[in-house]
Amino acid sequence: MDPNIHEIVRQVFAETRSIENALHFMTNSIAADPLVESGVGGARSGKGMWSRRNKQYKPPEFTAPHGTSIDDQPSAAKRRKLDSNALESINVEKLLSPTTRKTPAATSTEATDKVLGTVDAILQKALEVVWLTSNAPALKHPMPFNPVRNLIELQRLEIKAEGGKLLKYVLRAIDVVKGNGRMVGCRIVDFFFERTFLMQCDWFANDKSAPSRTIPLSEYTNTIGLFHEVILRSDPDFTLEETEQFLQSCLVEIRKKVEQDAATEAIGQDEEHLDQSIVIEETVVSESEIEEVAVPWWT
Repeated sequence: MDPNIHEIVRQVFAETRSIENALHFMTNSIAADPLVESGVGGARSGKGMWSRRNKQYKPPEFTAPHGTSIDDQPSAAKRRKLDSNALESINVEKLLSPTTRKTPAATSTEATDKVLGTVDAILQKALEVVWLTSNAPALKHPMPFNPVRNLIELQRLEIKAEGGKLLKYVLRAIDVVKGNGRMVGCRIVDFFFERTFLMQCDWFANDKSAPSRTIPLSEYTNTIGLFHEVILRSDPDFTLEETEQFLQSCLVEIRKKVEQDAATEAIGQDEEHLDQSIVIEETVVSESEIEEVAVPWWT
C-alpha cells in the first residue's frame, strides 16, 4: 500500500473544494454588486467576466445613468473602492455553511451544491476503502490483552474492562489513527477480536431453543465501551450508537465473506469432481476397447 495514498485523496478533496468555490463566486458576484442593486447610483454596461487564464473576476465597466453629467459620475478611485467592497462581501465559506441563511443567489445554486455534496460523499467512501485495504496501525506498546478467540476470553475481557481499567493501557498501545470513526474502527477491530471469533457472534441473542446458539456481542457493554473510547481519541464526535452500528456491520460483513468463500470453494470442488468423472469415464472406455480388441476372433 502506497504510504502517500492518504495525501493523494486529501488533495482530491482540496481540488473539489476549489472548484466549488469558483462556482459559487461566479454565480454570486453580480448579485453582490451594490451598483447593480442600486437604481440611482449607476449601472453596469453588460456583465462581468471570469478569466480562466488568470483565474480572476473582471467587473463590468461603469456607465452613468441617462441624464447624468460627467461630474456626477464617481471617480476612478471611488469605483475601485466600490468594486473591492463588492468582491469582499462575497464570503464563500458562509455560503457553504449549512447554518447560513440562504440568499436568492445561493438558492439558485442548490443543484450545484447537491452535485458537489455527492462528489464529497463518493470521495469519502473511496477514502474508507483505502483505509480498509491498508494494514493495521503499528502498536507503540504491547496491548494489555490478545484478540478475543472464544467466549471465555471475551468474558475475561469484559471483567477487566469494567470501570475503564484497561483504557489507559490500550491508548498507550494504539496511537492516534487518522480518519473518521468508521475508518478508525476498521483499523483497530483486529486488535480486539479475531475474525474467526466474530463468525460465532450475533449482535443480539438467538432463540434459546435454536440448536446452535451464537454469542450475543451486545451484552458485553464494557468491551464495547472500551472499543468506543479508543475511537473517541481519533474522532471525538463519534457516538456510542455509531460504534454499536459499526460492530453490527462487522458481524454482517464477516458472515457475507464466509458465505462467499464457501460458495466459491463449493464451485471449485464441483468443477474438480466433474474433471475426475471425465477422466474416470475415459479410462473405463479405453479399457473396454482394449479388452474388445484382445478377444480372439475364433471365440
